[in-house]
Amino acid sequence: MGADQQVVIIAYTPNAVPDEAVRRTARAGLEETFAAVQKHAAEQGVTSAEADAAVEEAMQHIRRRSS
Repeated sequence: MGADQQVVIIAYTPNAVPDEAVRRTARAGLEETFAAVQKHAAEQGVTSAEADAAVEEAMQHIRRRSS
């Protein structure tokens, strides 16, 4: 694992609906993450098409491994 990588562990209760405050906090966190990713991509000159292609390639790789 590289120095610029992170491991995220999430615990959740299936079928539990979080209250409005928790959902707002989660949404704000996601929006912050998306903005950081978009900023990084722009700084690196990565287009949306390139990002989409990379995600698709990764998904195909995972699908082949799980088959």
